[in-house]
Amino acid sequence: MSQTDQKMILPELYLTHLSKYFSEAQLITLEILVWLLQIHKQIKIERLAAHFPLPIKYESRRRHLQRFLKLQFLSVSLIWLPIIKTIISNKYQKKERLYLVLDRTQWQDKNLFMVGVIIGKRALPIYWHCLDAVAHGGNHGSRSWGRPRQSLMGETPKTALPPQDRAASPRPRCIAS
Repeated sequence: MSQTDQKMILPELYLTHLSKYFSEAQLITLEILVWLLQIHKQIKIERLAAHFPLPIKYESRRRHLQRFLKLQFLSVSLIWLPIIKTIISNKYQKKERLYLVLDRTQWQDKNLFMVGVIIGKRALPIYWHCLDAVAHGGNHGSRSWGRPRQSLMGETPKTALPPQDRAASPRPRCIAS
């Protein structure tokens, strides 16, 4: 099957940016990995390696994934933030208001703080940070996100939406899974 016949997992905008850093084989690995994450909803390397469609031994698939995930250029600042910046510049005029959402989620034993930009009915994450302790109010690091990420959105007016109290109200539809 030729590449034009295949259905692409990643949008063209992502592929254009990612092709600057990844070889063709690495792009295929990334697309397969995204596909496996969507289907199995697991982030355990052992589980992903068990289902990774390479005709090699399980241990070799596991090492292949580990090496891929340790690539130097596989970073938020090199890969994800430029993609988000391009999406924002394509979707919004310079003076159009952006809405940011703040969210704190307990994920297994991890306390995750996330900042996202709302585009359409979805929130795309622009920053996330694992907090040291379980947050029950207060800022717990929520002030530190702004300065390093402000250049991403430039002079665009911003409105930050506060985290939702899970007991008092449901999550906003824009960030529901």
